[in-house]
Amino acid sequence: MSSQEIEDAINTLLTNNGITLKELQSTLASAGSSLQALQEQTRKELLLQKEINLITSSLEPPTESELKDYYEQNQEQSYTLASAKIRQIMIYANTSNQEEKLELIKAVRSEYDGTNFCELVEKYSEDLVSIPRCGLYAFQQGQLLTEFEEVVFSMEPGSAFITQTRLGYHFVELINKTEPRQVTFEESRDSIYSLLVLEQKQAVLNNYIQSLREEAEIISYID
Repeated sequence: MSSQEIEDAINTLLTNNGITLKELQSTLASAGSSLQALQEQTRKELLLQKEINLITSSLEPPTESELKDYYEQNQEQSYTLASAKIRQIMIYANTSNQEEKLELIKAVRSEYDGTNFCELVEKYSEDLVSIPRCGLYAFQQGQLLTEFEEVVFSMEPGSAFITQTRLGYHFVELINKTEPRQVTFEESRDSIYSLLVLEQKQAVLNNYIQSLREEAEIISYID
């Protein structure tokens, strides 16, 4: 393994993490390590990868027929999740102030004229994270509170409504939503290809490791 290959790998690490060599050395030192230790670890990892590439170099890539067979056998797993894009005004509430907060969110709804949502967000929303983006959220099913998603996905795009969750009250403008759908073979082809290649390599490596175990000479020093 050449020193240039190791240096290139370290430089790639720096670029991917957006840090300088001095910053890396400082981080390593604080963890009780060093640049020399990282270089040695990198050398071993590169040697291992070369060995893996050599062992699996004779593998034939999956055929188009194999890709299609895998797709046909696993169609029930090939669905997109429902997704939605919304804007919301969040008013936090608890058992001690629910009535007061409900009246507030109703007042917000009454001020809405179909064009002034961003103004209302800045004026009323307590969701500090989303205020700079006009209350915007884009999400897939399963990412937000269940009770919130159930209402959102039951509504039609363009609708504006109030809903309650364990956090409080939300005034929501539903921009658009997509329903779950079957992913086509063309859409999933590349991921299927990568998966089958990985499975082939893993099988070859498992066989290789097993053969090394069988050929190994076991020496016992126990009297």
